[in-house]
Amino acid sequence: RSHAVDLTRHHRLEQHFRGWVVRATRDAFDASVPTFMDFRAGTPAGTGFFYVLPFSARDALVEVVTLLPVAAESLRDTYLSEHWGLGPRELEVVNHEAGVSLLADGPFRWRDGPCVRRIGLAAGMLKPSTGYALTRILEDVEALVGTLQA
Repeated sequence: RSHAVDLTRHHRLEQHFRGWVVRATRDAFDASVPTFMDFRAGTPAGTGFFYVLPFSARDALVEVVTLLPVAAESLRDTYLSEHWGLGPRELEVVNHEAGVSLLADGPFRWRDGPCVRRIGLAAGMLKPSTGYALTRILEDVEALVGTLQA
């Protein structure tokens, strides 16, 4: 369900992410060195980045995050070729993920009826400046459980 935002007072962006667990045919990654927010994503300046989280010398999670929908596979192939020296024929996609996160600084409704209390993203727990939500969700649910116990 879409979240309506009063755009005269607040901001609304959508963070698109697409990730792949890849396996290279040769050693290409250093499992001790993750890459965060690599802005050489091939998108307009400031609108996208990659991160690479290696599991081993040949396996890694490669994720592209953008503010607009993109041809993600093409960006991935170009990025891995230009910055990691890996051509598309040297990679096998083992798994993948994709989604869209709403980044909005406007208020979210916490209630969805007299007996329904929203939690998680629906309650506005995603931090719009970073796109992260886990710790905020855990703190919110812990407070909710504490209230119910009291």
